Amino acid sequence: FPVVNGERSFSGGATDRLTAGWLAINTGINADLEAALPTLRARSRDWAMNTDMGERYLALVADNIVGSDVPRLQVRAKLADGSQDEAANTAIEQAFAWWCRRGNCEVTGEMSFAEVCRAVVECAARDGEFLLKQLRDRRLVHGYALQLLDVDRIDSAQNFSPAVQGANAIRLGVEIDPMGRKQALWLHAVHPGDAGAGLAPKGTSGRVPSDQLLHGFVRRRPEQVRGYPWCAAVLRGAGELQQYKGFAMVAARVGAAKMGFYVADKDV
Repeated sequence: FPVVNGERSFSGGATDRLTAGWLAINTGINADLEAALPTLRARSRDWAMNTDMGERYLALVADNIVGSDVPRLQVRAKLADGSQDEAANTAIEQAFAWWCRRGNCEVTGEMSFAEVCRAVVECAARDGEFLLKQLRDRRLVHGYALQLLDVDRIDSAQNFSPAVQGANAIRLGVEIDPMGRKQALWLHAVHPGDAGAGLAPKGTSGRVPSDQLLHGFVRRRPEQVRGYPWCAAVLRGAGELQQYKGFAMVAARVGAAKMGFYVADKDV
């Protein structure tokens, strides 16, 4: 163990020729995300889309967290005398089951609630976070539906430090109050990576209150405002393994294509 002033110290904090290349800089999680999140997300998506391991990983995540169907709602409302209100409970449960069907719960009408949940979980694993908009409109079947949005819609370039104490701040497109509570997201009107999606001015975004959205991620560190792919720790190794497999396949092809010929000498 390293010794400092005659006292034992942490071996992990020692700096010597063996640890000289080990990163020893402390930065905030949001600063780390600002620098690496776009690249991390792009590589995670490529890994999930173009490798059998990545595709299987997302399928396992969805199967083990959501499954083939969503949990059924069980209401236990009671009457004034303490007994179960069977009529109200049955009506609410039936209405929820009807809302979960394809065509009711999701605004495009193409997904059931189970499919929405699986998509949300896959987004969280692949992209690090998920984003849905809550739509309340009497023209909808039940007056309420969900709209799935790509997390790229969040304008990560929006960063604002208030000059007045007590005002809201914006970090990576997330507006938070002085207590760190999410107040709004700054969203692009169209996907910034889809040139044919619309005519919204490039780089512009608008403020959407958080009570209109469902935005979630797994928090790994205090003060974190955005999520990152769950596979971040293994992503580099997985990418290098995929490249190695490709190179091995090319080498095998070249080896299999080699030919040899025996030529008889006519003079013999």
